[in-house]
Amino acid sequence: MGKNIGWEKVRATPVETPPNAFHVSNLNNLTPADHIEIQFRTARQTSYDWWYATIGHLETCDENENHCRCDQSDMVVVEFKQYSLGSQIRRLVLRKNNNREHDDGMGRLYGGIRKIHSQQQINMWKRLFPPHHVPDFILSMPPVAAMFLIP
Repeated sequence: MGKNIGWEKVRATPVETPPNAFHVSNLNNLTPADHIEIQFRTARQTSYDWWYATIGHLETCDENENHCRCDQSDMVVVEFKQYSLGSQIRRLVLRKNNNREHDDGMGRLYGGIRKIHSQQQINMWKRLFPPHHVPDFILSMPPVAAMFLIP
């Protein structure tokens, strides 16, 4: 749990999945520029937090020339734009058909993904985490959605 987290950064969980369970998601309906929340934890014995990210383009994709084939790939790119360009934690590539926890090899575990459809929720995340706002060394500090109010 983080310390000194203000009430404005606390909200109810966005899905019915309990914080200690993997959220089963459909990654096939994600396209570049979609806004998402992804489960995150640093140890298997801890609960998941929800982190904000967007879906990006694969490196082989030429998005400027309308040759995007991301929807045909079995991979999806998750971008944490709150981290600086070139950061090792800014991009994560996941298999669409691998509906289980992903270990990035650096002690970070990623779970299910929830696509954000509400512009209000997107605006909340953008307000709380503007691009390049979070220093790379702050990995153990939970993001905004990590703290859940349990009714």
